Amino acid sequence: PAEHHGTVPQRLTEAGAVIVGKSNLPEFATEGYTENLVFGTTGNPWRREYSPGGSSGGSAAALASGMVPIATATDGGGSIRIPAAFCGLVGLKPTHGVIGRWPTPDWIDMSTEGPFAPSADDLALLWRVMAGRVDGDPASLPQVHVDQLAQAQIVTDGSVGPKVSLSGGEVEIGADLGPRRGRNAISHHSANHTHLGVRHSFSIAHAAQTARNQVRFADE
Repeated sequence: PAEHHGTVPQRLTEAGAVIVGKSNLPEFATEGYTENLVFGTTGNPWRREYSPGGSSGGSAAALASGMVPIATATDGGGSIRIPAAFCGLVGLKPTHGVIGRWPTPDWIDMSTEGPFAPSADDLALLWRVMAGRVDGDPASLPQVHVDQLAQAQIVTDGSVGPKVSLSGGEVEIGADLGPRRGRNAISHHSANHTHLGVRHSFSIAHAAQTARNQVRFADE
C-alpha cells in the first residue's frame, strides 16, 4: 500500500478536499477509451453505450454523472482533452512544469497532471490548488500564473463555432450537449500547431513510451 499521497492529492487534501476514490482507466493509460480486464468498461453518462473517451474516462464519467464536483486526471496525448469533449466538460492539459511532480518518472514522459470541472470557473479554482513548484522536479516552473483561465469568456466568430477566448489564444468548444453542459466541452484548437510532423513525432514517442512501460512492468 502507498505510504503517502502524491503531490496533487496532498495539495487537494490540505486545501480541504475530500478524496472519494480512484477512477477507471485503460491499461498503461494509452488508449482513447476506458476499459481494462480488472474493472471492465466505463460508459459515457450521457449515453452509456458510448465511450467517455480516454485515457482519463473514469474521472470524466464520474464528474459528468454528478458523482463528484471536480476531478483530476493526466494527459499526454489527449487523455484529459478527449474525455472532456466526449462528456461535455472543461478539461485542461497544463504546460509541463506548471504542476510539479514528485517522484519524477524514470522513463520518457509527455504526460502532465491536470484538472476536470463542469465550468471554467471551477476549473480555475481546482487549477490554483494543483499548480505549483516541487523541489526535485527539474521541469517544475519557478512561477505559475493561473488566474487567466477564470477570465475566459465565450465568443463566436461564425466559422468553426463557439470558442473561448483565453490569454490571446482560442479554445474550441465541442458539440452542443444541451443547455447545461454543451458550452463546457472544450479542447485546444490552433491551426499553427497541427502540422503532420508534430503528430508523427508524437506517435513515435508515444509508441516508445508504451513499449518502455510494458517492458518495465513485465520485468517486475
